[in-house]
Amino acid sequence: MVADMAQARGIVFCGGGTGGHIFPGLAVAAACREAGVDRLVWIGDPQRIEAEIVPAAGLELLPFGLSRPRLLNPLWHFKALRLLWKTWRYLRAHPPKCIVASGGYAALLPGLLAPLLGRPLIVIEPNARPGKTNRLLACFADLVITQFADARKFLQAERVEQFGNPVRPINASTRGQSNILKILVMGGSLSASGINKLLQEALPHVDKQAAIEFIHLAGKANVEETERFYEEAGMSATVHGFVDDMPALYNEIDLAICRSGATSVSELCAAGIGSIYIPLPWAADDHQTANARAVARVGGAVVLPQRQLSGKGLAQLITRLNNNRDEVAKLGENATQLARPDAAQDIWNAMRRMPGADHAVA
Repeated sequence: MVADMAQARGIVFCGGGTGGHIFPGLAVAAACREAGVDRLVWIGDPQRIEAEIVPAAGLELLPFGLSRPRLLNPLWHFKALRLLWKTWRYLRAHPPKCIVASGGYAALLPGLLAPLLGRPLIVIEPNARPGKTNRLLACFADLVITQFADARKFLQAERVEQFGNPVRPINASTRGQSNILKILVMGGSLSASGINKLLQEALPHVDKQAAIEFIHLAGKANVEETERFYEEAGMSATVHGFVDDMPALYNEIDLAICRSGATSVSELCAAGIGSIYIPLPWAADDHQTANARAVARVGGAVVLPQRQLSGKGLAQLITRLNNNRDEVAKLGENATQLARPDAAQDIWNAMRRMPGADHAVA
């Protein structure tokens, strides 16, 4: 028996595994909280990074999220059935006004249960090439949100809106105008080591007298090693393991060298920062390359496939951009064409217009 909509309260978010499957949902949750929604919970995998990020954002994490499928392992099937039962019991006992799925295996069970329980389902797809979970859930969704127009052709959904990928509040400004070119280097929440290695190979080919400062997010385990290779190369750098306040850091940056995960791409576009994207070669369905190329098409990025890239080639590009600050500024200006600063609020407004919206804030 489906719970009465009048008994529903609050919103359930689900997803995880990477920052790109978490931060968009958290941005929407912040908009919901600001509007007065008082029950916001997140279903995720307690063994993945959402276990740290979600509680830090003030949401309760319910540990019912499915882990990566191990179809030949009977124990995985047993665990999946147990999680399905727990998720069903929770959603029956505490029916939400809406379920928001932001990708990753942890979104699968709550997303599939939403139509069975008569709950509206919103899917947030931040990538140009959707992942398997979101492609499946889109078939049952009341609304699918995309960042890139390219994603539509992969989604079997009745209603798709290109509201954008929700991000934290970020300031956009003109880049590359100061005397020192400040370059942000980051590998994303799970893939810093490859970028670190490329920079280590590139630095010996960069002029030590160049007016360049690197701000490098190396990953918590790699700070000392990364500091050492900057020192050996004689380059100015500030190395962080992790930065909580990325919007404040973006204010200092002229150019980024990074992976092209959905959250990084959306935030850099919102900030008006041009990028040298080095897509993660083994990302599912090569979605990072699709993201990077979407930005490159509007002139907001340069895309360098890792398998074809040498340290010397990267250094030559850095040198060229340092010597042509107008090109740096133009890259950032073009990137803002894909900025969607109001995405979180637009999604909240769409949620309010769904059936039962008169009870949404409770």
